[in-house]
Amino acid sequence: VFNIMCKLFFAIGLGYYLNKKGILTEDVNQHLSSFIIKIATPCLIISSVTSVSSIDQSFVIQLVIIGVAIYCMLPVVAFLLATVCFQNKKHTYACMFMFSNCGFMALPIVQSIFGNDAIFYNTILHLPYNILFFTLGSYLLSKDGETTFSFKPQQLLSAGVVSSLIAILLFFTHIQLPECISGSLSFIGSVVTPLSMISIGVS
Repeated sequence: VFNIMCKLFFAIGLGYYLNKKGILTEDVNQHLSSFIIKIATPCLIISSVTSVSSIDQSFVIQLVIIGVAIYCMLPVVAFLLATVCFQNKKHTYACMFMFSNCGFMALPIVQSIFGNDAIFYNTILHLPYNILFFTLGSYLLSKDGETTFSFKPQQLLSAGVVSSLIAILLFFTHIQLPECISGSLSFIGSVVTPLSMISIGVS
């Protein structure tokens, strides 16, 4: 774990250095982050399902149930904490209590320590996160912001949600992707860890 964390912090330090030298600017980093979230991470999520084909389906169903239970409980706890602890911006703090960084920051660490199969487990467990963040999360942030929230169905179809659903479908139907496709997805997904850490360093 120590050696892996050294690699991650080295990449963060590299991103910081490249930003100071003007090689990776904030504008470039925004595009880089968009690529990681919308392209590379979905590729990683879908390719991760090939690592867990031998896992008992009942275990995956348990993960789904646990994930739903967690994200049914978190809004209640978050609202109570935010109401008791903060007078101003309590909706924003409730959002922060509710939604950890279990995607952008967590996936690279999970992958580095536990391998690609853990990516699939993380995806299953936090599927409600991807749905709630772009609905309830957006609503809470708008309450303390200057914009008004209006729900649109396409908000549920984020890259994270779509790739998660595809991964679940592939797992339960035992569909095997051709090697040229699965290999390509894995190849693109492999850049998530270094690029994520570099992007964080730039920020």
